Amino acid sequence: PLVAVILLLCVYGITLFMAEHSKRLEKRYFRDRTGLPTTYLLSYNHQTPDGFSRQEKQRIRAKIEERFDLQLPSLTEEEAEPQEAAHRLADAMLHVRQYMGKGHLIYKQSVRYGFNRVAIAGSWLGFFLSVATLVFSITLSWYIMITLSVFGMLLYGRWWLFPERKYRQVAEDYARQLIMEFSHYG
Repeated sequence: PLVAVILLLCVYGITLFMAEHSKRLEKRYFRDRTGLPTTYLLSYNHQTPDGFSRQEKQRIRAKIEERFDLQLPSLTEEEAEPQEAAHRLADAMLHVRQYMGKGHLIYKQSVRYGFNRVAIAGSWLGFFLSVATLVFSITLSWYIMITLSVFGMLLYGRWWLFPERKYRQVAEDYARQLIMEFSHYG
């Protein structure tokens, strides 16, 4: 019983550490843009093939301004004061997030984003546990465990060594879903 309690406390501690570490990673991966995807996807200055068109941004922004009685920055204001514009967009998206609550698809994307954020933050631990399991399995000739360990090393190693692409992808998927649902149902 004491070993089980100690083990649970260790798992709980590791989980808390990973959650905090994932938030630090979030800041690092989105520092080069003007905030989180929920902010920069609505910025007039953010133009990518997978983003919203300028006309769609205008329509969504008008809806946000009307619904929450806010004044969002214009293109000129965004160019003149990018940090202030990003803060105003981030504040507006807080209103949208609270207003939309846990819509079915928003919730699924949020869970996916949270899972991936913590999994990426803990990928180094998964990689080293997979290596340890591989070494242990080789000594005992457990071939199925050897295969699973190699698979774990590849999966966690990829997330550990190249996390940014996956991180951005799931964060932007969540942001797009939130914005689209607000656009259509808000």
